[in-house]
Amino acid sequence: DGKTYCKRDYIRLYGIKCAKCSIGFSKNDFVMRARSKVYHIECFRCVACSRQLIPGDEFALREDGLFCRADHDVVERASLGAGDPLSPLHPARPLQMAAEPISARQPALRPHVHKQPEKTTRVRTVLNEKQLHTLRTCYAANPRPDALMKEQLVEMTGLSPRVIRVWFQNKRCKDKKRSIMMKQLQQQQPNDKT
Repeated sequence: DGKTYCKRDYIRLYGIKCAKCSIGFSKNDFVMRARSKVYHIECFRCVACSRQLIPGDEFALREDGLFCRADHDVVERASLGAGDPLSPLHPARPLQMAAEPISARQPALRPHVHKQPEKTTRVRTVLNEKQLHTLRTCYAANPRPDALMKEQLVEMTGLSPRVIRVWFQNKRCKDKKRSIMMKQLQQQQPNDKT
């Protein structure tokens, strides 16, 4: 809304918090997602039996919490028998499959970014002059750096390995397009003279 915040207060006010413990995430945390809710891996547990759910486990996310398949079935049977709003007119809530944990760094976790549902968009990384100079110097020496060189670039620039990998891929692609265009221009020039 045009207001300026320091990083600490921005995270405190707008940062994603765990749906179970209400504690925020650090950039190195891995998280589990269930629809729009995000959990620490340790907090991704069944509310009935406290069993930690792991990738591949089936679970149900209800208003009253996260349930493993067994407890979800028990709760569904009990609510159907009690004449709850979940009568046969209302189909049982579908189970979901727990996916692999993802990094808390993922931009899709930011609530202020308006996006289409089910479509992950990444925030564009803006590089400063020093980072660009470092990357260009390394590229001039070797357009395909090895893992050790990429690790050193992460330390020197403060960028993530993904950003560095994508920057090199894009730079190689641009250079390849540029060389193809130059060849086409050189081939057209002799044809124009004749």
